[in-house]
Amino acid sequence: MIKKYFILYLAITLVFLSGCLGEKVAVKNQEPNINEARIFYISNNSKNFEEQATIKNYKINDTQTSYVGESFINSKDILNMVETFDIFKPTQNFNILDPVNASFVQDDIFLVQGSYSINNKKYLVVNNYALKSYYQLLLDDKNNVAGLLKFSRSLNVTDPVYIIDKNISYEPKEIKFQKNVYRKETKIKDGMRYELIYTGCTADNLTMVYREYTPDDLARPAFFQNLTYNIKQKQIRFKNLLIEIILADNEKIVFKVLKD
Repeated sequence: MIKKYFILYLAITLVFLSGCLGEKVAVKNQEPNINEARIFYISNNSKNFEEQATIKNYKINDTQTSYVGESFINSKDILNMVETFDIFKPTQNFNILDPVNASFVQDDIFLVQGSYSINNKKYLVVNNYALKSYYQLLLDDKNNVAGLLKFSRSLNVTDPVYIIDKNISYEPKEIKFQKNVYRKETKIKDGMRYELIYTGCTADNLTMVYREYTPDDLARPAFFQNLTYNIKQKQIRFKNLLIEIILADNEKIVFKVLKD
């Protein structure tokens, strides 16, 4: 009976020791690689704000031509929602060779992904959709390409670590990036609009009509005005507008907006 219990005790002990050894091996396999590191968040200076803007059909000091009955001055106020954030663009075309095989041009946009530090060196991490999902580009403190990061493994579901892929080559060998600000404008509200319509001339006068519109583009009857100017005038003024008349007849008007 004692012998029977001793054999059972010995079997349980062996199973316990075997589990401990297996656990030690598993822990050993998870020891961090000194060449691996996480990508840490850094700000891309993202901003969102409302901004007033004006859409015009003219440019200051540009010579333009309009015909009788046309709106030769047209200006509309709008309210935009503006989004801005930092991006990076290469200063020349370049290729990343095997195994990535990706080509980029000067206008390609690279988004800021974070920062990466390894061996006491800190890099900026940027990415473009043309790179494979497990690759990221490294820039040094002068915005030169310093290497390519490759996904190494995940410590858990939300904690990936990366390693610099030393087998990657580039064309050309030296690639520089430049920081830019991406800007996106989305109209959220229309404002007031006004226009000047050229209606021709007589022997003595230039004639035109001023009209003002509500945000929903309906004419405001109280803001309608017939305007008359001496045909010999080289410049005419209406409100803040100063207009140089280059040529005017019953077919067209050639003009420059000098101030608005």
